[in-house]
Amino acid sequence: MFSPDVNRAGCFLDNREERGDRVPSADPGAGADRSRDSTARRLREVAAGSHEAFEALYRETAPSVGRYLASLGATHPLLSDLLQDTYLAVWRDAGRYVGPAAPLAWILGIARHKLGDYWRTNREIPVKDPRPETADVAQTGYEAARVAEVLAALSPADRELVQLVFGADLGYRDVARLLDVPVGTVKSRVFRLRKMVREWEGTHAD
Repeated sequence: MFSPDVNRAGCFLDNREERGDRVPSADPGAGADRSRDSTARRLREVAAGSHEAFEALYRETAPSVGRYLASLGATHPLLSDLLQDTYLAVWRDAGRYVGPAAPLAWILGIARHKLGDYWRTNREIPVKDPRPETADVAQTGYEAARVAEVLAALSPADRELVQLVFGADLGYRDVARLLDVPVGTVKSRVFRLRKMVREWEGTHAD
């Protein structure tokens, strides 16, 4: 099961200021830029036919893609099938990535499209309880349970936004491209979510 990424999703619960187009994460600034450059390089190598680069790309990005699909309601075995279809498309179309979107945003866009295709051909949309299983809570502790409880109170659209901005650590412009909405809309929704979380924590304080 793809449980909340506490180090990143925990930023959603912190009232920290954004810096430029990016949101603070567990590894902000240069680390995020290096990760983006590394993923872009992997994609170029995959486009050239490198199986090693493809395996590395999968290891580095599949957890984020899996959590994103899970936040949209995909459960096993559907989630596994979607991951397979997504990365088959990445292998086939890696040469089409040219930016300006972040490489991970491009891959997440493919995953979102695959899930949309599934929903269009299957009337029953899977509904997933965003709260982690007991084993996940025991493993990751109080913070994971706290993050999951907040996520459970959000709408599906808001959970998707949280996963993109705080889970995948995408900049607002990349999120806006992926969701096909103005950047200002993304910023205002994040501001509203932060305010809602502060109010939620005020009513759920120990």
